Amino acid sequence: MILRLDSLSRRGALTLMSTALILPTSTRAQTAWPRERPIRIIDPSQAGSSTDVMARLIGRKLSSRLGQSIVVENRPGAGTSLGVDLATKAAPDGYTFLLISPAVCTNAASGKPLPFDFLRDIVPIAEVAATPVIIVVPSNSPFRTIGDLVAAARSKPDSVLYASAGPGSMSHVAMEFLALNTGVKFKHVPYKGAALAVPDMLNGEVHAALGTVPTFAGLIAGGKLRALVVASAQRSPTLPGVPTAVESGLDNFIIEYWFGLGAPLGTPKEIIARVNSELNGIAAEPDTRDVLGQMAAFPRSGPQEDFARQNVREVARWKRVIQEGRLAIE
Repeated sequence: MILRLDSLSRRGALTLMSTALILPTSTRAQTAWPRERPIRIIDPSQAGSSTDVMARLIGRKLSSRLGQSIVVENRPGAGTSLGVDLATKAAPDGYTFLLISPAVCTNAASGKPLPFDFLRDIVPIAEVAATPVIIVVPSNSPFRTIGDLVAAARSKPDSVLYASAGPGSMSHVAMEFLALNTGVKFKHVPYKGAALAVPDMLNGEVHAALGTVPTFAGLIAGGKLRALVVASAQRSPTLPGVPTAVESGLDNFIIEYWFGLGAPLGTPKEIIARVNSELNGIAAEPDTRDVLGQMAAFPRSGPQEDFARQNVREVARWKRVIQEGRLAIE
C-alpha cells in the first residue's frame, strides 16, 4: 500500500523540516555540550604556579566528569589582565572558562584602566579550594610573633621591610591590609615573584613576606623560615604550631588564597548550573580532599550565587585597601 500525503499534510511536514533546520545555534550547542570540542580553562598565571597547579587539578577532575578533554591555557601578564581579557572576549558557549583567584580581584580593584569590567563580564560559577596565607620571617629574626613585627613598625615607621610578588599582588595588598588594621606603616619591597624574594629575606635584606602555606612550607620545615601567623580563624593542619590571626588578636586579618571558575557573560544558564554542580561534586570527593591536603589547601563548594557575592566582596575589600593606603599599582 502506498500512503500519499494530502497538500495540508505535505505543507505541515515541510514546516516541521524547515523549523528543525533553523533551530537557533545556541539551542543546538546547549544540546550537544560538551560533546562538540575540547574545553579550555584560561589561567592568567604563570605555568608551574600554585594557581596553575590548581587549574590543572580542576581541569583533570572536571574532564572526567564531563567526558570531554580540558586544556589549561596559561596567559599571564599585566596583573592577570591578559588572561581575563581573553576570557571576556571568548564566545559564551561553554567551551571557555576562567580560573579566578584573589589576584584577579586585586587587579580588578587596582583602579588601572582595563579593557573589561571583571564583575560585569565574567560570571562566577563556583569556588573549588582555598588555602590560608601566612607571614614568615627568617629563622634568625628577632620577631618571634606577629605582635613583635607590628610593634617594631609602630615604634619606627618604615623600619620593617616586607617583600611582595609585585605591586598589586596579594602579598602586597594583604600586608597593607594588615598595616591599615593595626595603624602601622611597613616598607614595601616589590619583586617579580615571591620566590625571588627568598634569598634577600634569608640574607636579612628584607624582614618578612606574606604568601600561601605551600609557598613557604618547605623552607619552614627546613628551618630557614619561621611562620608568625596564619591569617585564618583555624590553625593549619600543615603548620599546627603556628597561631591564627584570631589567636593573635587580629580578628579582621582573615585572608585566604582561593580558586574557582568563571565563564564569559552570556554563557547559557544551564551550562553554568551544570558546571557548578560538577565542581561541587569534585569538592566532595575524598580523593580531592586528600590531594588538596597535600597542597595545604581544603575543598570549597556552594551555590553559584555565593561565589558571585564573594567576588564582589573581594573586589570591594581590596579597592578600599588600595585607595585608603594610597598604593601605587603598576
